[in-house]
Amino acid sequence: MSRLLFPLLALFALAVFASADEKSDWDILGRKSAPPVQRKQAAKSLVDAARKAGTCEKVANGMIAIALDSETYPEIKVAISEAIVACDCDGVRKLIAKKIGKGRAEDRTWYLQTASGFAAPEIDKMVLEKGLTDDKLENRADAAAILVQHKVPGTREAFEAILRAGKDTQLFGGIITHISTLTQGGADWSEWETRLVGYATDKNDDVRRAALAALAQDKNPAHIELFKAQAASADWSTRALVLEYLENIRTKDGLGAIVAQLANEPRGTRMNAECVSALMRLSGMNFADRAEDWAGWWQKNEAAFELSKPTVGPRTPRPKGYESGTKVVQFYGIEVESKRVCFIIDISGSMREKMKGGEDDGLERIDVAKRELGKIIDALQPGTLFNIVTFNSDVEAWLDQVGDVPVGLGGKKAELDKRSNPSTGGTNAPEKDEKQRQKDAEAQKKLDDLLRAKAHKYVDKLEAEGGTNIHDALERAFKDEHLDTIFLLTDGEPSFGREVDPVRIREAVQRWNVTRKIKLSTISIGKDFDLLKWLAEDSGGENRYFP
Repeated sequence: MSRLLFPLLALFALAVFASADEKSDWDILGRKSAPPVQRKQAAKSLVDAARKAGTCEKVANGMIAIALDSETYPEIKVAISEAIVACDCDGVRKLIAKKIGKGRAEDRTWYLQTASGFAAPEIDKMVLEKGLTDDKLENRADAAAILVQHKVPGTREAFEAILRAGKDTQLFGGIITHISTLTQGGADWSEWETRLVGYATDKNDDVRRAALAALAQDKNPAHIELFKAQAASADWSTRALVLEYLENIRTKDGLGAIVAQLANEPRGTRMNAECVSALMRLSGMNFADRAEDWAGWWQKNEAAFELSKPTVGPRTPRPKGYESGTKVVQFYGIEVESKRVCFIIDISGSMREKMKGGEDDGLERIDVAKRELGKIIDALQPGTLFNIVTFNSDVEAWLDQVGDVPVGLGGKKAELDKRSNPSTGGTNAPEKDEKQRQKDAEAQKKLDDLLRAKAHKYVDKLEAEGGTNIHDALERAFKDEHLDTIFLLTDGEPSFGREVDPVRIREAVQRWNVTRKIKLSTISIGKDFDLLKWLAEDSGGENRYFP
């Protein structure tokens, strides 16, 4: 009861001094049944009036009470945060600074999100002191990102203290990435580079990937033996970072290493496709995915070969459908070049709206999405490990991770290294005789058929309702360490989840993908969203728009 009364009392106190228009704005902002557009406009109007009247701190206090109400929609919380930032003054900055690190976990999240909009020493000081010790990992990660973004004095020292303590291992990867950002090109880089070389062989995946990503961006050819040694890693993201480095340094030794790596990446996998693309860009040649042809060409031409000039602008992708002896499959017209893929599908209430134009004119968006999902489930290459993540106001995953076996198929999980033809390659298994290959193929087909049947049943039951939680759906997919490719389909702007601001969602995905190297392709339904274009562009994926 007290939580419900608090916002009402705050509004009552403000109303005593408010004009008729302000009272109306407070009523609209605090009324949960009011349309979001009106509530956002009310927040803006209140701030405009407060700036003129010099009452920003008082107005910010009232808005905070509404923002922290558990029933306030996330998009309204963001609108209030932005309004408070716009109402900047000494009193508001001191108010926000005092709140950092206090309240429930979700309250502390909101305060940090609001703090990111300020570049104020008193607020940054509290983010440094309180944010990095927050009980919630996501809040600690947000605090670290704010400190780097605002270039807060003492940040490097605080990060080093976390590494020395050796306890917050889940934050280590991000910390290493941040220190690399802070030191790149500066006087401290040489010393940090030496430490990165040590981190680059760490058993902790996040630490190793963060170090390799920083060294790959530095493009120092002196580290080539370190990277070549990591090319045999069972972790596909590590191999993807190795490939990025080998292409970045643009040396003959690097090109030869990619030729060698291609032979270890099975056809039809994401890593195979990336190796081919890199070779074509570096050499100007095209032997598709025929590793033996690339090896033969390199053996004959290595001595006299000269690297082609680097292209200007976005990296040129390889031609579509280049695979030898493999079927090209597409989801909404985008080629699926992976055997570890996740389809993130919007099942919010707006997906009940009808398509406009084209062969699907008049069909509900959700029905078209279910149809396309059904088609891709049947079309995926044998042995493909896939998952389906659906979102509305909440997020649900069909499987915990790709490679899991749904209940009813002999258990819940399958060991990925025991599945035939694992998706991203990197295997050096001994050659099998024809009889064993046929036996494995039959077992694989049986499991594929059972998985597809289970997936079809899951898709058939999908119904559209609720809001649009894009951030949490993406975060859920990124937590699967085995994925290398994501397809995201949505028809709405984000309205639920930890983040609903498109720019912040983009920044979060960029941070996650520094070390993961997931390719994210997007499908916009009904409206051409900037967020989906950004996500695809940032990750080397494709974007498609359907009215």
